[in-house]
Amino acid sequence: MEEGDASAVAILAGMLAEGEGGAVDGKRALTLLTSELSQKDRRAYPVLAGLYLDNRFTGRRPRDAARLLATAPDLNSIIAAASLFVDYGERLKTPAAYERRLESAAKVGEPGAAMALARLRFSNHPDFGNDDSGARAVLAPLAAAGDREAQLLLVETQYGDLGASSFNPRPRGDAMSDDEARALIEDGIAADVASAFRVKGRFQRVGVVYPQDDAAATQSLLAAAERGDVEAMVLLGAAYDDGLGTAENPRERLRWWREAARLGSFAARQKLARAFTFDSFDKLMTLREGVTERLALYNNGGISLGFGTPMELLGMFSGGRAR
Repeated sequence: MEEGDASAVAILAGMLAEGEGGAVDGKRALTLLTSELSQKDRRAYPVLAGLYLDNRFTGRRPRDAARLLATAPDLNSIIAAASLFVDYGERLKTPAAYERRLESAAKVGEPGAAMALARLRFSNHPDFGNDDSGARAVLAPLAAAGDREAQLLLVETQYGDLGASSFNPRPRGDAMSDDEARALIEDGIAADVASAFRVKGRFQRVGVVYPQDDAAATQSLLAAAERGDVEAMVLLGAAYDDGLGTAENPRERLRWWREAARLGSFAARQKLARAFTFDSFDKLMTLREGVTERLALYNNGGISLGFGTPMELLGMFSGGRAR
């Protein structure tokens, strides 16, 4: 690399991090990527973000990774940033500029952009979220073009309070009829689409589109989870935790939450970290799951402590193996 050559920083740092052409040298890669020179070339941003996320050479820093990816020049980074914003609620100085770039990617049909934008708008992010109508507007053209996942997400989100504890969710004004919704779900099930089983299970749980039936709902979620649906795995773990339509089973609960966490589910990581507090009797969880992971979530703002004090974190050490 020639002295002062900013364009070569990302290439050389990536080679050092992966051990291409020599030994792995993460420390030097990080030094290069955080240097003043690297700031002159935004192509270094996704490389540094990758190191912040893979946790090999530095503690996991998802919030910093989100900011880097959001300002990187390539569309893949822009799309990847959306899921981090959903999980961590990280703020940007110019959120409108990022959203415009993601919208543009969705409009030109960049794979994954429309779904990423829709999920971001469905989220609780303070800048991008709580915009269900905007999310559904993004999904509508995809669904009309025959995109099955977009169709199923439109069906799933036509009840704004589907996850509420009451069994009386209200359909949105643009909701399709029960017959139309059921036809899309059953078509998806016939095609063995995992998310179709999840949507059916969620509807069966609260009694919309399908009759309310906890046992049937849990079986539908199980079918979705077995086909790799991460959201279904989290919901299935909760069913085993609460005994919804099945006997309480702490081992199965942890099995599905662990699998969801392995596949990247932030919600599953939170559930595992919190479950450790009540694991003193069964002792099914590792200290890494209960302590290390919970501390990592706390440090990254992934666990809400409330009242301005770390009461939830301290509660982990109130008794049992953590203490």
